[in-house]
Amino acid sequence: MKIDVTVYNSYTEQYEVITVGFWDIVKVLFGKPVKVGERQYAKWEKPIMFYMFYCSRQGFTIDYPHGYSGYLDCT
Repeated sequence: MKIDVTVYNSYTEQYEVITVGFWDIVKVLFGKPVKVGERQYAKWEKPIMFYMFYCSRQGFTIDYPHGYSGYLDCT
């Protein structure tokens, strides 16, 4: 079952609606980031995989891995 979810995009700093599976939402609520697809914005050399995770400040959030450790930014 697919569900539309309003998420905060930490790159654009705007809310948007994405469609994900029910079990993806369950995984995120248990602390496991879920892939939501590759995106490429202006001036980026290539597409980068974005992940959905839960942020205590913004709720459901999407972001790409940062730095060597690949952390997801909860701002």
